[in-house]
Amino acid sequence: DLFAATFLIKNGALVNAATLGAQETPLHLVALYSAKKHSADVMSEMAQIAEALLQAGANPNMQDSRGRTPLHVCIMARNEHVFSQLLQCKRLDLELKDHEGSTALWLAVQYVTVSPDHSVNPFEDLPVVNGTSFDENSFAARLIQRGSNTNAPDAVTAL
Repeated sequence: DLFAATFLIKNGALVNAATLGAQETPLHLVALYSAKKHSADVMSEMAQIAEALLQAGANPNMQDSRGRTPLHVCIMARNEHVFSQLLQCKRLDLELKDHEGSTALWLAVQYVTVSPDHSVNPFEDLPVVNGTSFDENSFAARLIQRGSNTNAPDAVTAL
């Protein structure tokens, strides 16, 4: 909970410690929360914990065992709250790629264009119909506004 997390952070908890195996940091863990499974209050608390972690020196660019940063995880979990906190961090590297060669922007775009076939779709719920969520508040648009490279080649297609 928020109280316990802020207490630990203020008292010197290792904000960049990673779990064994998956190599997830505390930022990865709060990024995993989804509004589909948790209340608005819990989502708000996760954003506050993310903010406290970042203020205490948590590295927003640490990659887990799949090469995913907390930003990648936020997009996949559709975690708007922590996504917003990460975008405010000046140390955030928008161009880091996961082990599949995907940047955060590529994942944000894929969410809209990915196949509804669950074997192909890396997200829990079905994607939005092509183009319907590309507005100034979409993850993709906000990443571009923050400076994400729209010309970064995809590792698979090189396009």
